[in-house]
Amino acid sequence: MSMRRQVLAFLAALAAVCAIAAQAPVAEGYPAWKSLDERDYVWGRNIVPSDLRQKVTVVVEIAPGDEKSAKEQLVSAASVVSLDSFSGISHAVVWSHYKMPRGVTVVVSDCGGKDSADLIRGVLKSKDKDLSKKFETFKRVKPPIYKGITFPGAPEPKDGKRPFAYVMGHSGVEPLYAGPLDAKGLAALKAAVKTAKAKLPKWRPFYGSVVEPQHFKGLEAVLDPNKPKPLAAEFTKIRKGIQDKNPEVAKEAQILYDAIEQTRSDLVARISMEVWTSPHRAAYDIAELTRMWPSEKRAVARYANAIKSVPDADKLGTMFGKLIKWSDPSFECKNEAEAKKILAELGKMKKGLEKLKTSKNMTVQGAAMSLESEVDELMDTIPSKVVAK
Repeated sequence: MSMRRQVLAFLAALAAVCAIAAQAPVAEGYPAWKSLDERDYVWGRNIVPSDLRQKVTVVVEIAPGDEKSAKEQLVSAASVVSLDSFSGISHAVVWSHYKMPRGVTVVVSDCGGKDSADLIRGVLKSKDKDLSKKFETFKRVKPPIYKGITFPGAPEPKDGKRPFAYVMGHSGVEPLYAGPLDAKGLAALKAAVKTAKAKLPKWRPFYGSVVEPQHFKGLEAVLDPNKPKPLAAEFTKIRKGIQDKNPEVAKEAQILYDAIEQTRSDLVARISMEVWTSPHRAAYDIAELTRMWPSEKRAVARYANAIKSVPDADKLGTMFGKLIKWSDPSFECKNEAEAKKILAELGKMKKGLEKLKTSKNMTVQGAAMSLESEVDELMDTIPSKVVAK
């Protein structure tokens, strides 16, 4: 399959996921985001409605009518893009145990005419040095740009002029700030984001801000690292729970639903960023993604193929997965026999890593050296992980 066809298949798979997610019900008190499916996509990261809930969301509306206005309005939007949590991901990130940042998502809503999407893409592809510098954060963060992002009751510019922006908190349907994107407005917007970030509840993958599910206890069993089960059935129950007449049940369902969707979405985004410098971590993440969400296999096919070109990346990814499992604070060996078996496997890993440390591929060399130190540490701690009788 050609690279072009792979990319098209990748975008089609992501668009299908977006379309499915867009049809999901929304509990009272949360924005029902619209215009996030295939036909609305313009540029940047693919997202789903859940990516804009349970966090601080900044929407920048632009309406370019020609190339000049497209440049001006995108430059204004660029001043907001730096607030996106992904702007904190640098080129020097060591991906092996990196925790993806979250909390703020900046999206750009194209409110222009039928040709505005082409204008936007054209400007962002410009090779003009001055423009490229202004759009450096844009190109690094890849903020989602969709046509007409909104929700029922969303604020609108009083005078119809854009750029216009608004800020939404982790819950509620009332904006924390809404106004023009001039100097005064930008200062007010940044202040609103700062205040909203300080109020964000603690969040963890799959659960969001739910400390312990009260109405969907099956999720914990599904996510048990020692006995993982398919996620689909429990996810369907949670999705259905969003429409429950009991507001407490509906709220918990909404938070869990959004958390699961965000976990999947962030994992896809992570894979796209780490695959080129940390293929072993990407191999592990692809395995986890497709285990939890089998339908996502096509969405990351491009990256899976890229990993195949890196010698021993899959082998390193398998090792890394085992090290992640055994180093988890909650992991315990059933008995001394299991501990001895793990130690023996760690010994084999160490020998294998010795060979990989001399690989001609520098990325493989670096990964092997990094994993070797983790193997050494585990060989010291595994004996202490035996369950006390």
